[in-house]
Amino acid sequence: MREIRFRAWDYTQNKIRIVTDLMSVCDGSWNVSYDGGENYTGDIVLMQYTGLHDKKGKEIYEGDIIRECYTIFPDDMEVFISEVLFQNGSFQLSGEDYEPFSGESSMCSIKSTDLEVIGNVWENPELLGGAA
Repeated sequence: MREIRFRAWDYTQNKIRIVTDLMSVCDGSWNVSYDGGENYTGDIVLMQYTGLHDKKGKEIYEGDIIRECYTIFPDDMEVFISEVLFQNGSFQLSGEDYEPFSGESSMCSIKSTDLEVIGNVWENPELLGGAA
């Protein structure tokens, strides 16, 4: 069974924070404790850990932007840039170069050793063709 963990994009500080404690508030917002012991209730986006690591050992979270490289022929390599999404009950890849996988496919069917985290949608939107 995979470990359930979260990180958050904190709009107040404009940075990714590791979430250590999470509690839903009646108004639909979240009361969050961060890695530094701070408590926060405000405008955040939660991202769930996939339970996977990329080829360099970095944890893969929802919202990460990953690069996949496939060798088609000895001198021909395909490179795909994708965003990690959680939809239809599974982690999936989508982005400029792909459509999301079918509902039965998930990141678990992809060898995470073929993936490299190169950024995330909040700090590096230009990697997916978004505004910088």
